[in-house]
Amino acid sequence: MSCFLTNLNQQNYQHVSSRSDACIWASIALVASLLFSLLSLYRYYRFPKALELGVYKPKGKWKLIHVPWKGFGLPSSPALTDISTPSVHLKIHGEHGFGGLEVLIIVVDLSLPNHSSQPGSIVPLGGQMARCLATEGKEEMVGSKGVINRVEFVRIITKTLYSLGYERSGKALEEESGIHLHSSSVNYFRKQVLDGNWDESVETLQKIGLDEHIQNSATFLILEYKFFDLMARDMHGLLELANFRIDSGELRLKLMDELQKLFPPAIMIPERRLENLVEQALNVQTEACFFHNSLGTSLSLYTDHQCGKDQLPSKTLQILQGHDGEVWFLQFSHDGKYLASSSNDRAVIIWEVHEDGEVSLKRILKGHEKPVLMVAWSPDNRYVLSCGMEEVTGAYLLWNLEGKEVENLLGHHMTKNSDLAVAKDGKQIISMCKDNAILLLDRDRKMEKLIEEDQTITSFSLSRDEKLLLVNLLNEEIHLWSIVDVPMLLTKYRGHRRSRFVIRSCFGGFGQTFIASGSEDSQVYIWHRGSGELIQALAGHSGAVNCVSWNPANPQILASGSDDHTIRVWGLNRMNLNRKDSSSNGFACHCNGTSK
Repeated sequence: MSCFLTNLNQQNYQHVSSRSDACIWASIALVASLLFSLLSLYRYYRFPKALELGVYKPKGKWKLIHVPWKGFGLPSSPALTDISTPSVHLKIHGEHGFGGLEVLIIVVDLSLPNHSSQPGSIVPLGGQMARCLATEGKEEMVGSKGVINRVEFVRIITKTLYSLGYERSGKALEEESGIHLHSSSVNYFRKQVLDGNWDESVETLQKIGLDEHIQNSATFLILEYKFFDLMARDMHGLLELANFRIDSGELRLKLMDELQKLFPPAIMIPERRLENLVEQALNVQTEACFFHNSLGTSLSLYTDHQCGKDQLPSKTLQILQGHDGEVWFLQFSHDGKYLASSSNDRAVIIWEVHEDGEVSLKRILKGHEKPVLMVAWSPDNRYVLSCGMEEVTGAYLLWNLEGKEVENLLGHHMTKNSDLAVAKDGKQIISMCKDNAILLLDRDRKMEKLIEEDQTITSFSLSRDEKLLLVNLLNEEIHLWSIVDVPMLLTKYRGHRRSRFVIRSCFGGFGQTFIASGSEDSQVYIWHRGSGELIQALAGHSGAVNCVSWNPANPQILASGSDDHTIRVWGLNRMNLNRKDSSSNGFACHCNGTSK
């Protein structure tokens, strides 16, 4: 080794301009030779693995000659690299619990050309896997905004690697970063629990440094599972005879999950933490996406999520002709498999929605003597309730899907009501009590709340989660109310036309993000629920559009009923799916209304 350094020194001697410089170089070569010889002996007796040397790339003119340790698994030819500071860490990795030995070597300016092909990287001598220096990547906060704690970030990544089954990668990250997933006491505690060493795990628990309340709760859990474990052992033979087995390993994993919920996250990182963070980020992106309107979409992690207007129903897919009069009301079943419609022709029609999206006539129900005002589906989608406009008392008929009249409430005295809604659990009833007021009745708590408007209310619609109420007014406005606790007006929607008829609106789309309404100008209007912005108006009907219904199972399907005796089924305009922003198809036009 010393001979090699001397030869190398002689080859580079011509680069030294003075005799004094040559003396300095010779002295350094001699010291380095002795140092490497000592390290060679030390490594030979104490460490079975190879020596490895890594340095930073340059910003100045400092040069370092990498001297290979021939015979110990390292390359046999020297390499030249730059260094930004006059020092380099020499690490010897070994076993027997010694860790690593670091040696600081002074570097001289040889004014040699830079032979590095990738500035800024680390050059190791012990193989393809480079090891970072202790001074690299140690910033406390990372990320473009500097709000991510580096230690927490690395620990969460390590946890994810282990969860995905990448054991070697997880261990490598812990070793390279110097950041351990858990402390040694926590690792020992986890092993004891999974091995069923209950008493020892309780002793180790006291050394972790937990809050007294957490420690007591964890101890109780461990002792409880210890009892279950002992019971399982005693009953093992009996349970085998009964062909019933208790998996002790599964019980211990369940205990570990329970303990993990008790421990502070900094001590024991929760399971699937990185996955949860990513899912939260994706949810925020979809909620922020103005036009997001699809179910089961696989969101990419490579780019931020963004949809176009082409995700909204904008093209007439079908025109359903079955009624002989104006279509006054329609509603999809809760599972989206059927559509019920009513008309002033005194008939109720049940339409079937097939898997390919096509809609066909299933049953025509006749029994009313007057026009049918509205229909409603039972929670289990097995029955349809229809309400007729009888002269004296009104008539309510209950039908099954085969067209059979199950119950007739004709002749029962009922209070006249313009609109009514009942919560799924039957505990809350919402009804119009005055022309400009809606009563919210809580049957359990015996409480009443009132929504009062300045204008006459024509109809209302309850959201699927029963937290929001959509109120249609006489003055061509639709108001969105929160009915949780104290009723609160949230948003106003404008743009549609209403002067003579009852026009109905509905919630719809993915997460019921959109509001749709009929209009007397023969168009269907769609707003964004949160912002109140009018997105588009769909033209196609030749008469006033009285009602709309959004398919709850397919957010890209919308139905509308009109005075032109038809029902239009609206869907995506496939021709525009590849365009980033599509206003609509040939049947639609840009909105000319206003929004708030």
